[in-house]
Amino acid sequence: MKKKNIKSKFFKSLHLINKRFYFDLKKINNNFYLIITESNKINLLNKKFFYKKYKFFIHKDDFYIFQYTLSEIIKYFYKKQSNIIKKK
Repeated sequence: MKKKNIKSKFFKSLHLINKRFYFDLKKINNNFYLIITESNKINLLNKKFFYKKYKFFIHKDDFYIFQYTLSEIIKYFYKKQSNIIKKK
């Protein structure tokens, strides 16, 4: 079995109330990936907690379309939100 060569190139994190997002640009076997990890803090009844994690791997060939799509969604949101504010 071939050993993976993994190197982190750039890292940013975003901390919200009960969530954290980690954005990690990694080089894995000569390919680049943006790895987005969502970590949710789950509180239990006995005052304990655990973190539930979800990971998304985006290959370098998909960076542009991912960025474009995300940008379109955010633009749409702000456009619609401004229309709602104007109606009030």
